[in-house]
Amino acid sequence: MGKDYQEDEYIKELRKTYREKTNEELEVFRENYIPSEYTPEAKKVIEEVFKEKEIDLESYINDKKDMESIRPDDYDHRMGDYAVKIQGQYYEIAPLGKRLFGYILDYLIPVLISAIAYSTGSSSLYAICLGLTLLYWLFKDGIKKGKSIGKTIVNIRVVDSKTGNPCNPWESLIRNLSLMLLGLLDILFIFGNKSQRLGDRIASTYVLNDRAINRMNDE
Repeated sequence: MGKDYQEDEYIKELRKTYREKTNEELEVFRENYIPSEYTPEAKKVIEEVFKEKEIDLESYINDKKDMESIRPDDYDHRMGDYAVKIQGQYYEIAPLGKRLFGYILDYLIPVLISAIAYSTGSSSLYAICLGLTLLYWLFKDGIKKGKSIGKTIVNIRVVDSKTGNPCNPWESLIRNLSLMLLGLLDILFIFGNKSQRLGDRIASTYVLNDRAINRMNDE
């Protein structure tokens, strides 16, 4: 009876610990989560909390199982078509469809706000909205951890290609100014290596799915 009580208290405390974590903390935990290192009770609680918070855990576990079957010397070759390796960690390149949808959202939202401002007949309000729209388009990827409004919705982000850190305002300015000035010429580069626009190449950035595939230690 005493043992059962202790186990119940342990599970309650464990559940409380994971429930108190923010979604971002759980996402970081998920990237390093190895089920075999946890007790059955702990795994059950972890899966339960992730399900409660609607954070995908199962696909991460499946990804890791798939990667374990690949020999290390084949790993870089297998990953090269749809992922990039930054400081020993693999990240999925964002699909072009996601990027296009995110771009459309980033374009439409401020345009609609400016249109509403124009409809009020206030030239000063309209001018302010146009100015804010321009600033948003230039710096949108360096505001919230590499995620503009559109990218947040489609769950992708812009990161520094060397460090993996979220895109900063300077990198955002470079990559988006290139798109504004060069238009189609900038976009055509997206069909090349690692789906980098010309602006991404100049700013040294990648656009990635907001998740890691697998972590491998460099030896």
